[in-house]
This record gives sequence, structure tokens and C-alpha cells, in this order.
Amino acid sequence: MSVRYGPTKLTAVLVLWCAACGRVDRYAHGFVLDVANAPQGCGDGRHIVAVAVGKHRVRLNAEPDMTVSEVGPRVREILKTRAERIAFVQAEAHVSWGELVELVDHIRPEVEVISLITPQVDWLARQRMCLAPSCGRCAELRKFGSIRP
Repeated sequence: MSVRYGPTKLTAVLVLWCAACGRVDRYAHGFVLDVANAPQGCGDGRHIVAVAVGKHRVRLNAEPDMTVSEVGPRVREILKTRAERIAFVQAEAHVSWGELVELVDHIRPEVEVISLITPQVDWLARQRMCLAPSCGRCAELRKFGSIRP
């Protein structure tokens, strides 16, 4: 059975479809989500690594665990004197995907790039003592308008 549309309905659908597709923003609204890398050589090693540990708690670098709502202000405090605003995130094995997303939601306003540490990258980073975002110098993405300055 075929459905027939009259010329008025078909025109309305085409106009709405073109209007939706034709919308272009000058800047993307959001953040860069990157997958971390463990290269052979590394920078200064002053990374922010946030680990979702479960029960809405986060471990930030070697600091004591804190609630997920406390992590945003703490990341802002750490990054206030840094040129690149990058944070690495990961979750312990028993932590749900939802809790990792909750962590990302609380860190996102404070950083330009969030780099996800996978289990393989975590293992390599421990071997090489090096962790970096795979996008290289992610802050340079601002030149192309993908991150709002």
C-alpha cells in the first residue's frame, strides 16, 4: 500500500526539511570529547585525571575522593593558571556508564577538551609514564571555530 501526499503537504515537508538542514551555526556549542593516547614522549605531566569511583564519588589525581558536585569547582581552581584546559576521565571497572557521564557533565563547563582513558590506554600510560590527548594540541582547534573561545 503506498501513501500519497498532496502537493501542499509535500511542499510543507520539503520546506521544513530544508530549513532544518540549512541551519548553520558559526560555532559548535559543546566540547571536544577525545580518546586519550599514551605516546612515547610526553609534556610536563601535570594532567588532571578524574576517576569515577562509584556512588557519585570522584578521585581527582592523588586527592581524597570527593562528591561529583565538588569536582567542577576543584578543576576550575586547578586550571585557572593553565593555558590548556584539558581533563582526562575514566571510571573504575564496576562503575556504571551513567556515573561516568555524570562526571563528564560536571567537568565539561571547566575544560575545553575531555579525553577519555580506555583500559588499553591506561595500561600503556602506566608503562610509558605518559598520557596525552589524541587530538594533539587540542587548543588549536579553536582556530577553526570548533570550540568557542
